[in-house]
Amino acid sequence: MEIQVKFSKGVAVVSIVGDMDTNGAQELDHVFKKLFQEQYVRIVADLQGLAYTSSAGLRALIGGVREARQLDGDLRLASVQPEVNKVLDFTGFISVLKIYDDIASAVDSFEQE
Repeated sequence: MEIQVKFSKGVAVVSIVGDMDTNGAQELDHVFKKLFQEQYVRIVADLQGLAYTSSAGLRALIGGVREARQLDGDLRLASVQPEVNKVLDFTGFISVLKIYDDIASAVDSFEQE
């Protein structure tokens, strides 16, 4: 799994590529914590390249959402692939998360608040 962070309009865009297992989830947790420490609380997780996530990966995403919202920000998902979307739907997380078709829509949604 590979994680890259870029910035667009003051929003941190975290791109996740590959399969997210326990090790990947720990890496993602670390990335989120670093962003929060640097005062980035508006985050978009770009899941275009994420083909699979384990339960640990789901916990990392939900943990990121909770932390961001506690800091008056949010973590939003973009470009969720069908297999990952099925897992989010099955677990009920889809009702908690804000999901957008693409990165631009997710980034722009922060400006509409």
